[in-house]
Amino acid sequence: ISKKTNKKTNNQSGSNNGNTSNDHDRRLSEDEDDHEVPFPRVYTAVVPKPTTQDDDGDNINNDHVFGAEVDLLDILSTSLPHPFTNTHVKISFLVHTQLELDYLIDLADDIATVKQLMIDTVSTQTYHLQANELRKQQQQQSEEDQEEEEQQQQGTRKLTIIPSYHCYKNLAHSILLFKRLASQNRNPALDITITDIGDSWTKSRNANEGHDIWALRVTGNGVSMAGRTTEKGILYVQSGLHAREFAPPELVRRWITALIDDYGEDGDVTSLLDHTEIHIVLQTNPDAREVVERNPSEFRRKNMNTNRGNENSCGAGSFGVDLNRNFPFKYGSSSSSLSNSPCSPIFRGDYAASEPEIRAIVDYCTSIFPASQRQANPEQQIDNPVQQNINGIFVDVHSYGSLMGHPWFFQHRSSPNNVDMVQLTDKIRHHNGYGVWGQTSGYTYTASGTSVDWAYGVLGTAAILFEVGDSFYQNCNEFNENILGSNAKALNYAAKVSRRPFQLSKGPDIIEHHINGFNQALQYDIIASDSDWASSSSSTDAQQGVNHIKAYINEHPDDATNGIFPEGIILPLTNTYGYYGAKGLIDISSLPFGQHTMYIQATDTSGFAGPVTAVYFTRTTISYRGTTSAPSPIPTQSPVIQPTTKPQSTRSPTVVPPTFSPTPRPSRSPTKGPTKLSTRSPSSQPSEYPSGKPSEATLNPSTTTSALPSLSTTPSLFPTLVPSIVTSSPSRDYICDDSRTGERVFINETIGAVPCHWISARPSEKARICDPAHPSDAYSVCEETCDKCIDSCEDDPDALFEFRDILRNCAWLSLRHHLLEEACVEEIALLACPETCNVEGCELLGMDNDTHQHQ
Repeated sequence: ISKKTNKKTNNQSGSNNGNTSNDHDRRLSEDEDDHEVPFPRVYTAVVPKPTTQDDDGDNINNDHVFGAEVDLLDILSTSLPHPFTNTHVKISFLVHTQLELDYLIDLADDIATVKQLMIDTVSTQTYHLQANELRKQQQQQSEEDQEEEEQQQQGTRKLTIIPSYHCYKNLAHSILLFKRLASQNRNPALDITITDIGDSWTKSRNANEGHDIWALRVTGNGVSMAGRTTEKGILYVQSGLHAREFAPPELVRRWITALIDDYGEDGDVTSLLDHTEIHIVLQTNPDAREVVERNPSEFRRKNMNTNRGNENSCGAGSFGVDLNRNFPFKYGSSSSSLSNSPCSPIFRGDYAASEPEIRAIVDYCTSIFPASQRQANPEQQIDNPVQQNINGIFVDVHSYGSLMGHPWFFQHRSSPNNVDMVQLTDKIRHHNGYGVWGQTSGYTYTASGTSVDWAYGVLGTAAILFEVGDSFYQNCNEFNENILGSNAKALNYAAKVSRRPFQLSKGPDIIEHHINGFNQALQYDIIASDSDWASSSSSTDAQQGVNHIKAYINEHPDDATNGIFPEGIILPLTNTYGYYGAKGLIDISSLPFGQHTMYIQATDTSGFAGPVTAVYFTRTTISYRGTTSAPSPIPTQSPVIQPTTKPQSTRSPTVVPPTFSPTPRPSRSPTKGPTKLSTRSPSSQPSEYPSGKPSEATLNPSTTTSALPSLSTTPSLFPTLVPSIVTSSPSRDYICDDSRTGERVFINETIGAVPCHWISARPSEKARICDPAHPSDAYSVCEETCDKCIDSCEDDPDALFEFRDILRNCAWLSLRHHLLEEACVEEIALLACPETCNVEGCELLGMDNDTHQHQ
């Protein structure tokens, strides 16, 4: 604790000898030990604005003193979450050392307000993402506290998981969390509603027993809030139809929860929800689920109907109706796997839709899928295909088998839309690596009265069966490692193509993308394929070449403004290692600083457009330093072309392709899912140079973007956390030209593009970052900073001096030229940092004191 801190706490606490400060510092340290959080860290603190007295004795704010004090620390943001007051301000600081933390504690009026927010690196984009993760954690903790309070009020502490299966929430808790997704939604751009659509069999007999059946509807309002219109896809997902299948409800619940959490934070997820209505019935057989959770030895599959049998006549777990034989399409077909025996595990029930659970599903789905798609006489028209432009996908998730299937199931025969179903299923199962159950690979068995046959045959929608995992009571390791992540991606794809499942699945997919925003240019590297995610059994419609790739800035191609759709920009195609791609730059100089969205869509040579991929990017204050294929500058016109009524365009793109290193051919074999559920695509966050290390020629060209409109007078909405230095270079040979310009950047593997002088200010990082083998490639980009300048400077970057009661080093002073006059006296910094205090400016960074701009 600094001397000033001890003095302050002694004055405030009397005889406590500074225990308040020490206790708080100890609490901070304990938290750090718990989480093993290294510096730098982000803290918030409520800081008083110093006051002085005027000639009349009145207190007045001394903003100059306040600014000088807080400037000794790196400020991330102010006024969060409340605005300035007359006497205090809440500020978020990036703290690099324990000394800085001590100083921050000293500044705070109440040391209890000094709170560590999160681990952070020097990146505003990373900061915002991690801040969101913190909010999620706090919300989750709040939910857990609320749940505990509710349980205490009820006088019970029920377990929230299935015994012996810690990864699965039990029925009561899963429904509670399911409801909270709607009740605790505070995002006006996200519409979440939950509806009681019917009763279980037990509740239909006794209103005081049994369970309700709940349906959740989730969709984003981003399109309408932007004043546009769109046709949304419809995705219906149900699980739990067979009670003994533990994994499906947990998979579906975590998947939709992750989508809701990522809305507004991930571009692709936000676009997905803005253009899709997702409907979920999580627990379709709740009575039996509750029983089998208590008594898994029953292996109960059916519901709890006792009309035709009971525990005495059939045995525990054997009475009831198989709900997946009770749907009103091809019910009781003589050639299908079913039984009239009440004790059979596949007992079909007394008549079609005899069970209240099935009637609830049928009524709800009939209300959400378009009536115009239905056949007049479904069971007499099983050979009549539905239209290619249908809207909607019906998904029923079961276990087990690691398989996917599509109609027909009631007979060993293909549906009239078999080519379409095969193509759609292939694209979806690319993400989970599952086999297929259908005509192309052999049938396992037939089954009539099933959900999937009913959805396709009666509702006229695409219908897909998931059989996840390899056990009814799937072990948690397998669930977390190989089921959760991969099937979440599969469901994401289904949602993306749900508006036109038979058409969009035939179009090319964006299989890899890397998008980076700079000051005036947007850098893109995109790979598309029509066949990469399709198997050899797929139709030839999915085996075409890519005709073109289009980019849309802040406008989705399916969103209309006054009936007019955006035209987009056609990107020049390349063919690398047999894959169609596009690499280049788009002029974004007309966009405001901050976050924007790039929508990408590819079209094949048959005219089929694939699903849209959306990526957030940020226009930053960092200039792009790559080369172009021609000496001419990037075109200056806006990338958002004036929309027309034509959905396709042959207009030349406003882009220039740079000479990037070729992207290695990616591996395309399906892989199992990650250990942690993520709804985001692997490339949804900016990655500076996906092809490996950028070459020096790429980052340090002779050509520049000087012909672009100047934006030097435009204030940045997202200021960088390191100074932006644009100065002239002195003639002395050992000055760091690469640092002096403030323009040359290297790509740090965790925080993105940063200037070379970032290294100078962090001498402890120099050896690691400047290693020629380091992936940042700083050695070639910032060669003077790494090899010449710092080594030739007489000052030791780590040399310490005491300034305003705090120990600082020369590297710290080199970033604060406005303090040189005060700090560079013999008693303070001059002896420790003579070159830093030199009138020529800081030789560590190569700054010119006369023209240095302190941000």
